[in-house]
Amino acid sequence: MKKLSLYIIPLIAMLTTVSCGKEILDKAPLDAVSDKDVFATPENTTLFVNSIYAGLPNGFERGWYMFESGSGDAENSYAWTASHMFNRGDYDPTNTPNSDWSSSYRQITNCNVFFANIDNVTGDDALITRLKGEVHFLRAFYYFELYKRFGGVPLISTVLTLEDDFLQDRASADEVVDFILGDLDKAAENLPAKYSGNDIGRASRVAALSLKGRTLLYAGKNQESATASKLAIDEAIAAGYDLHAPYDKIFLDNNNSEIIFDKQLLAKNCSGYQDLFNAPVGGSYGGWGGTCPTQNLVDAYDMKTSGKPITDPASGYNPQNPFADRDPRFDYSILHNGSTWKAAIIDTKENGVNKPNGNGDATKTGYYLRKFMDESVLDPNAVCGKAHWILIRLAEVYLNYAEAQLKLNNPEEAVIWVNKLRERAEMPALQTSDLTWDRYMKERRVELAFEEHRFWDVRRWKVAEVTENEAVWGMKIEEIAGVLKYTPYKWEDRFFDPSKHYLFPIPQSERDKNPNLSQNPGW
Repeated sequence: MKKLSLYIIPLIAMLTTVSCGKEILDKAPLDAVSDKDVFATPENTTLFVNSIYAGLPNGFERGWYMFESGSGDAENSYAWTASHMFNRGDYDPTNTPNSDWSSSYRQITNCNVFFANIDNVTGDDALITRLKGEVHFLRAFYYFELYKRFGGVPLISTVLTLEDDFLQDRASADEVVDFILGDLDKAAENLPAKYSGNDIGRASRVAALSLKGRTLLYAGKNQESATASKLAIDEAIAAGYDLHAPYDKIFLDNNNSEIIFDKQLLAKNCSGYQDLFNAPVGGSYGGWGGTCPTQNLVDAYDMKTSGKPITDPASGYNPQNPFADRDPRFDYSILHNGSTWKAAIIDTKENGVNKPNGNGDATKTGYYLRKFMDESVLDPNAVCGKAHWILIRLAEVYLNYAEAQLKLNNPEEAVIWVNKLRERAEMPALQTSDLTWDRYMKERRVELAFEEHRFWDVRRWKVAEVTENEAVWGMKIEEIAGVLKYTPYKWEDRFFDPSKHYLFPIPQSERDKNPNLSQNPGW
């Protein structure tokens, strides 16, 4: 997507060019661009808006780990990454990984600068209206990133001057939600349902409605969430969005019909080093291990033929042939002993080439990541991934709608949308009576694995004190007289303190600058 990849640097270069006849002292500063220059034309303004997109999160690069390594679904194989701070519960106000406080407010400030100047821009009125919608969406997105981490935060919607009070109090969580919803409503009014050509990747009306449904779900406003998500679904389908198949190609076929909003980069740049960071160690793979799925997650995948959980005696599950006949999303998401990868067979048996703890970066659980990984990248040390990071896809909106309906005691409506995803995965349909709350949580866990939902879901559901205090497990595989023996083993204990870990701490550096910022409970 060309337009969104033209960051602010080209804009600075263009606007600071001066004619050769000018005296040196007549030149504008080369390290700054005035608001007047930035908002001189709709074209310049578009470049400024593109720079706000550049701040969107990239889940492939969270600091050498993926977020789900800080949940019960995965363990990062590198002992020094910050994801282990979540697993041990030893982060604090002076050091919280991925708090995104500064980065989110930086982009919120850019949004406010845009709104302070956009009415002075003349020219293409339709483009200006659309840009207003995009920036309303982006500001809502960045405030949502703060909301899900901290709850209430300062609401800053104007450009602060030296005459303004910088010691802002925190708004309540409800006030932040209302602000986000207001921005999303304004975005939806001014945006098209879908884009084509070079504009693919910009915020759309469907993206605004989808984020509205997600925000309301996080806020526990189930009826409003159901309404917003259903409207998003209806408009998405009308605009040509659809579930993409097979499941693994959702994450490799850029700009496919299921993607509602993602972070994009120029093709010449790397979207992430996911193939190097996460590919199996050993053999010719050249990978670093990285994100290791846990046995806890593996056990969440149903059996394919029966459609039943492996804990059901009638499921057909065989603990000594545990990978056979599982939900196809399992093989699309997780590499295990016997998986075929790049024309080779994964061997995580004791003494196998990809065995657990075979070197410092090898899997700690007996599993490697498959989801997002590109088999065509033969040498991940030389080539990095080109996949975009998906921020909203249609399947999540289906699940958001199903969750809201389930909370509203409408399982007969909820199961329709869960079954659409199971059908795409070639899994048997669930009956209405099958869709308990526990079953829904598991369906969401499997469908959205490693996409930065599980970490937040268990917190908003207030079940993290159970799920994130469970030990994480791996699978030991021994070959004895030609027969494989499978033995689950505990890899490590985890720690989650419900008195404080449901919210991130307000950064101490921010409280030092602003004593009006109250701290979250327990910190």
